[in-house]
Amino acid sequence: MQAMKLRWFFSPMFFLGTLIATHAESGDAWIKLGKNKIGQNQAFTITLSIENEYIKTYSDFPEIKGLKKMGTSSSTNTTIVNGKMTVISSVTQNYYPSKQGKFNLKSFTMQVNGKEASSEGTTIEVGEPVQRRRRQDPFAWDWDPFEDMQNPQELEYVDIEADAFLAVTTDKKEVYKGEGFNTTISFFVAESNKAHMDWPGDLYKQIETERKKIKPSSSWEEKFNIKIPQKKRVKLKGKVYDQFILYQSTFFPLVEDDILIPSISLTLIKYKAPATRTFFGRAKRSTQEFKSTPKYVKVKPLPFHPLKESVSVGNYELKENIQPGPYNTGQSFSYNFTIRGTGNIAAIQLPDAPKDEFFDFYEPEILQNIQRKNNRVSGTKTFQYFAEPKEPGKFTLGNYFTWIYFDPRREVYDTLSSDIFLQVSGKSRKNTLIRSSDLGDFYDRIDIADNTLADIRTDSFPYLTLQIITALVLLISLYFFFKR
Repeated sequence: MQAMKLRWFFSPMFFLGTLIATHAESGDAWIKLGKNKIGQNQAFTITLSIENEYIKTYSDFPEIKGLKKMGTSSSTNTTIVNGKMTVISSVTQNYYPSKQGKFNLKSFTMQVNGKEASSEGTTIEVGEPVQRRRRQDPFAWDWDPFEDMQNPQELEYVDIEADAFLAVTTDKKEVYKGEGFNTTISFFVAESNKAHMDWPGDLYKQIETERKKIKPSSSWEEKFNIKIPQKKRVKLKGKVYDQFILYQSTFFPLVEDDILIPSISLTLIKYKAPATRTFFGRAKRSTQEFKSTPKYVKVKPLPFHPLKESVSVGNYELKENIQPGPYNTGQSFSYNFTIRGTGNIAAIQLPDAPKDEFFDFYEPEILQNIQRKNNRVSGTKTFQYFAEPKEPGKFTLGNYFTWIYFDPRREVYDTLSSDIFLQVSGKSRKNTLIRSSDLGDFYDRIDIADNTLADIRTDSFPYLTLQIITALVLLISLYFFFKR
């Protein structure tokens, strides 16, 4: 701000949460440093990661003299191998240099979810700006903690109405069921604002309380990890504002009910300054509540399709690769079917490949990567199969691997299908499989065995043996019963 400039419905969420709770064990935390040789217009990064946990709390990233913190991003990588899930959650802090030269990052330690991670530090070398396509940095951060001391004349104002407002915004007014829409809680401050305000100490407690109000029920949420307000300059109706993004998520509605996002409120600190100009004048602290207006998002049903209740919604493409040949009957090979794009990556399900007389396809391993940045949720989901040919011949994997989804941009159903052809050599495995299922010479003797019915009680030895076994079982059961 001008004077503010401060710092019963099945859902994929339930499924994923259950998997993590039952298949993943809490793991280590670690720190990864980005490239230490950068241009003056490039960012140095520090990434904090933890295994098999979602990041709930973490300590402040270190300060680096000569570099300024300018925005964070978060990501989640999920891998499922042999039914065991591994989740890597990460948050990345960007640093931009103010000049060229060498800058020292000393060794440091951070806390994430109560666990400790350390780094030995590094020396960052900043050179000439790198020529690249210019784009606006939406997360520039230019708060100066000494600015109010450097501009004491601003303390003259007594009580000026703040030229600012709180808003909940969405990037779409209507979506299809399963289609994501981005939602932000932002505080907008006009460039011409003269009121003195500051963030309260409980800012993110307030945000967490209001977040629960705007989260639609029966929706999958992909939450962007914002720990400090992210600032960018915007123009609304011809007027310039500083937008401070306080919270951001993408919601994927899982039912066809329209979504009403209610009004929320945020209380900020506001100051009344003495009317007499004096460097030592003391501002009187007060508060002001800001309220947003409600938002409405229409949720449309998907067009008719036999699989409309199970298809994913988004913009996707297929990337596949296969183990190099030759391919022979009885010899397995690996095949990866990767879906990548923008949408609810966590909800993507690939039907099991059919088993027939030509191939055996085994349960796939699943690798998942989700990125939450640039106001969208994107990523990849890979299904790693092992297959074994049973018959020689020429085959197309498109007969086994297809995936149907709905593209909301074109408003059509589309299919991703494998384009790989296989030439399989070798002998037929059909007879081999029959022989491998031979039950042995026990059944070969059936034709010559005596099939006369006999009463077991007429044969004293088997009858006596059965009585002894029954008595032993009874005695053992009584022993454990009385012992308990």
